[in-house]
Amino acid sequence: MVLTRRAHRARMLITLWLPNEVLTEIIRHATTPDQATFCRVSKLFHGLVLPIVNRAIFLDLVDKQGRPYDRILKNLMQSFIRNPGRADAVRSLTFLRTPDHVAQVNYDLLFETMKLMKNLECLSLNDFRDNTIPTRLAGLTFPNLSWCRIMVTNIRVPSAATDFAKFLGQHPSIVRLFLWAPPLFSATNSLEPGLTFLPNLRHYQGSGMFLDRLSTRCLQAARFATHDLRIESDVQALRPLTNPDLPFVLSLEFLIWGSDNPIQTILLPLTVQFPHIWNLQLRAYDTDLLGMTALDHVTTHLPRFTQIVYFALTYANRKLRFAVDAESDDAAFETWAATCPTLKGCCIGEVARRKVGEEWERWSVEDFDQQAGFSVFDPILSADE
Repeated sequence: MVLTRRAHRARMLITLWLPNEVLTEIIRHATTPDQATFCRVSKLFHGLVLPIVNRAIFLDLVDKQGRPYDRILKNLMQSFIRNPGRADAVRSLTFLRTPDHVAQVNYDLLFETMKLMKNLECLSLNDFRDNTIPTRLAGLTFPNLSWCRIMVTNIRVPSAATDFAKFLGQHPSIVRLFLWAPPLFSATNSLEPGLTFLPNLRHYQGSGMFLDRLSTRCLQAARFATHDLRIESDVQALRPLTNPDLPFVLSLEFLIWGSDNPIQTILLPLTVQFPHIWNLQLRAYDTDLLGMTALDHVTTHLPRFTQIVYFALTYANRKLRFAVDAESDDAAFETWAATCPTLKGCCIGEVARRKVGEEWERWSVEDFDQQAGFSVFDPILSADE
């Protein structure tokens, strides 16, 4: 039998011999140009591709010359408004940068579209400069939001802290929170007493100034930026967020101005509030902070952490070199191992060791960070904090 061209096309319809689940996996693992080709060649693929393409959206609102991409943003947002089903498919939304002139971005259209993203799970707002952002954000609710990142750079309105707290309070589903602002933020915003209860929060990263505004009892990992004027209050605020019966990973990024013994300034409040800590990482900003004196202070205070498993002393910027020699490293490792029987691995600068039987052997820093739980954190925050 000779088939007409139309009948042949009908007979060869891809869904007759390849299920949608397989097509979806093909699309998901295809390159971006291939996905665009799929989208053009077939209505079937078009319907399958769009939810996958829209599942994770990254928007950089300025080009390399700092010019705004407002037209691209406008076209994308309007396509969601015309077809709300596409907005339902979005699970992750990331804004990378915004123009210096906030009038060049249509925030009304942007936030109107975000209201349609009811299934959003991950939200990342970076480098926003519009003073209306906190109020707009407080008007949004995403029932499934589990990962949230907010970086405030140049917002100076008194109600900003309250608006951010309101937004977070409307999302008890948050598990991972990254909340950062420069020190000037606390000077221009009244951080009013009051707690934002996040019962599912497991991971916090950001500024230490926000710790006393959060409430949870199951925090498992934290990295925050602090300095000698805030370290005691920040550590005290962190203590109620954790459960001493559960493993806890802590990474501190610090800058010390007014102390001759920076490591001691950091370790003293930690030994008081967190003697039960499992994994501890100290990351210095200043190149003058870490040397032989620092190792001596660690040797004095480390045994006070009765359950310490992994310990690291390094720079926030890994390109900086540690000011001690290999022989001093080895001596420190041996001393710490002898005084801390629970210790299984430690790292000084770019040198890591792990305990194998009764011996200590070389270990890659990447594997050390992975095993200790430090690799889950984002890179450097900011030396301004």
